[in-house]
Amino acid sequence: MNALTLPDIAAQASRQALPLDWVGMCGIALPILIDGQRLSAKADAGVSLDDGEARGIHMSRLYLALEMLEQQDLQPALLRQVLQRFLDSMKGYRAAPTCGFTPICCSNARRWSARYRAGRLTR
Repeated sequence: MNALTLPDIAAQASRQALPLDWVGMCGIALPILIDGQRLSAKADAGVSLDDGEARGIHMSRLYLALEMLEQQDLQPALLRQVLQRFLDSMKGYRAAPTCGFTPICCSNARRWSARYRAGRLTR
């Protein structure tokens, strides 16, 4: 039997240096706390990849940062911490982290989202 050797694409030099507006995951099932009540939610987690030379991100680190939302009541300070963890996972690349989620407990739930740019949290 012949073994097929595939090239390591991530280790190869890129032919084009293109930034990406958003890289991440959508629709992550996640329990969140709001006013002490645990609610089911769907979360989106991602970052912009402003450095066109960057080869990608570690999405698992974004996923792990979301665990903070399971342990504490949802507050702006907590969102800042989660988004800062997203930034820290980028190891020096310029990036703008985003996190959005929708509680799925009721039909009229509004979507929450947060963006962290230049040290400021916006919704």
